[in-house]
Amino acid sequence: NKGDYATAMEIQKMITPLEYLREGQDKANNVPVVKKAMDHVGLVGGNCRPPIHRLSDSEQESIIRSIQDWNL
Repeated sequence: NKGDYATAMEIQKMITPLEYLREGQDKANNVPVVKKAMDHVGLVGGNCRPPIHRLSDSEQESIIRSIQDWNL
């Protein structure tokens, strides 16, 4: 809806935790976070190639929790 500020703010609030994870490690988490999110929703994200690091278990859990909170 055009000009629906309340809905826009609600969407922003929903995605903010994932954005913080994505921006982690001086934005080095961007690719692994997006790939993990893709895997979780049934798309093929796959593994990252070196030198990109693997996300910690707690980071992966945070991504899954964030996406589950979206009720897609």
